Amino acid sequence: MAALGFAGMATESRDVKKDEPRDKVACPYCRCEDTERVALFGSVLLTSQYYCRHCHSAFEVVKG
Repeated sequence: MAALGFAGMATESRDVKKDEPRDKVACPYCRCEDTERVALFGSVLLTSQYYCRHCHSAFEVVKG
């Protein structure tokens, strides 16, 4: 998990009871959850692109 954060990527957290993606994704740079998804797909099909409103960084989240 730490290696993904170092590479500017995060993993998508899931609601264990419903097995659905949660709305909030923490930024791998500042750990703030004030993020928004800007693209459903990233550089590969298994990622989504997000933007952090706090530190103004773009990052990809591994779907899963």
